[in-house]
Order: sequence, then C-alpha cells, then structure tokens
Amino acid sequence: MNYGLSQKEAEERLKKFGPNIYLPKRKFPWLRFLKDQVFNYFNIALFIAVLISYFGGGTRIESLLIFLFLILAVLVALWSEFKFYNLYNQLIKYLSKKIAVFRDSKLKIIKAEELVPDDLVYLVKGETVPADIEIIKATNLLVDESILTGESKPVEKKEGEILYSGTKIFEGEVEGIVKATGKKTRFAKIQTLALETEKIG
Repeated sequence: MNYGLSQKEAEERLKKFGPNIYLPKRKFPWLRFLKDQVFNYFNIALFIAVLISYFGGGTRIESLLIFLFLILAVLVALWSEFKFYNLYNQLIKYLSKKIAVFRDSKLKIIKAEELVPDDLVYLVKGETVPADIEIIKATNLLVDESILTGESKPVEKKEGEILYSGTKIFEGEVEGIVKATGKKTRFAKIQTLALETEKIG
C-alpha cells in the first residue's frame, strides 16, 4: 500500500498545477498608510477639534488627552501593519526552505515550492504551513493563525479541519493532505484582494 504520492505522480501534478509560489515581495505601503490611517477624514476632523479646543479657550488637558489618543491610535495601526508585512515576508523566505513529505511511501525532504495537491506532508512545532492542508492525523496540535485572523492566541485543530498556508504550528505535530497550493490557497486569495484594493486606493 502506497503512503503518499509516487514521485512520478508528483512530477505530473507539478507540471499541471505549477510550483507552490504566489507571493510577490511587497514593500510597506507608506502612502496608503498615511492616507488611510493618518490623514483620513475622522483624524483630520479630530485634529481640528483639538486645535479649536486648545486655542479657543477649552480645557488644555482634555485637548492634550484627545491628541495623545489620536497619536496612540496611529501608532497601534502602524505596529499592526508592520507586523503583518513582517510575517508576509518571512513566509516568502520560508517557501524556499525544506518540507517533509511522503513520496513513494518514504519520508522525503523537498522544497516547499515543490508541493502539489494530494501530497502527504508532516509538520512539527515551529514550522510554517506551506499550503492549505487537510488534517488526517494530529497530536496536541495548536496553530497560530494570527497572519489570517489577527488573533494572537493559538487555536486547537483536529482531524478533518484545514490548516491554512501561512499559519504556524505553535505546538504538536500533524500529518495532512495538501488541498491547495500557490494562488489557490486562502492566504494567496486574501493577498490578491489586498493588492487589488491597494491599486484602487
């Protein structure tokens, strides 16, 4: 009984579906950030209100508190954006690294970009999920999905559930079947939408 794809099947699928690559390197969008998070209508109106209050006889302490709140909100947004882009670029580097996969019933080490649909992969604590994978066997599995959800608390995953590309194995180990690679993954679709939004903006 075969465990995983044969090498021949994998090579045929690689030709059909293409390499597991979908991430163009992205620079931090300073102009979009300034437009959306700093010079938006709400912040401008709030800043004008602070000036009117400060120079128009209002309580200076209240004016300064509102101004500090405004600065804090911008800094939080900046930190969140930087965190996302850092995780994104780390994932690009990860796709050139190695991944454990069963081929011809043997555990082999290949480049993550060579993964194809229906590959059987093995992941352990600390590894980044390289494709969308259906769990078939898991042991004490906790996954960090912050790159997708923004939630820092790891979530428990069980057999039959999906591990999404870009998330990270926080604890435990898992075997799973690759369901989507490259541009077909959930993460890639989100990034494609984000890039289109940036162009429109």
